[in-house]
Amino acid sequence: HWQQSVPQPERLVPEQKETDEAPWEKLIARKSFISDRDEMLEEAIAIAQKNDRISTSLLQRRLRVGYPRAGRLMEALYEMGLVEHPKEGGKTRKTYVESQEDPLDDYLANGN
Repeated sequence: HWQQSVPQPERLVPEQKETDEAPWEKLIARKSFISDRDEMLEEAIAIAQKNDRISTSLLQRRLRVGYPRAGRLMEALYEMGLVEHPKEGGKTRKTYVESQEDPLDDYLANGN
């Protein structure tokens, strides 16, 4: 009964909610996503941010990779919703990403 009469000190460190994730979790998820796809995905995203329209050939030239790898990067950009639906072969695609955005963080935040 005497413990009830003594005022309890306030916690100096706020309790962390269970839904909060550690600050490094976002970085780990980002690195894991990239390693599952292609190490050059971030560079391909940067190219998409700088250009209104991109093509597989543009990625091939700028990244100095082969056409098949550039094609896989283009498909990854499409799956993330950063470029429009593919048209007939050899056509450019409109980009849907702005230069100030971080589309990879947005994509991972949506649970993809």
